[in-house]
Amino acid sequence: ILKSTLLSNRSMCHLKLYDKDSSTNTSLNCTIHDCTAALSLLQPCPTNAQPLQSKLLYRRAKARISLVSDSIPTNEESQVAQQLLDAEKDLRLLLSVDPAKNNDAPTLSLFRNLQKKKQEVS
Repeated sequence: ILKSTLLSNRSMCHLKLYDKDSSTNTSLNCTIHDCTAALSLLQPCPTNAQPLQSKLLYRRAKARISLVSDSIPTNEESQVAQQLLDAEKDLRLLLSVDPAKNNDAPTLSLFRNLQKKKQEVS
């Protein structure tokens, strides 16, 4: 769990860097990579790691949606659609792992943002 926690912390740092300078997608790609690596280390997920798993899923979904927001004009539609599909899977898994997130304002806001991006792409 320690390595997953370290990767989780680094993914948060990447998201914060992106928030300060959204001119590059490198931070978002690093966030997605770190979250994916940390989640794979947690398989099968022990009960005491569920809060960490929730954070990782949320951060990865947020990074994927932000990546789509920045790349709609430049990426192929199939890549954009895949990122949105992956973000939706992350959010649905997050809600199944942590049902309390159903009423969580940041999660609901992220879901609304996802739906908005899906409509823009369609």
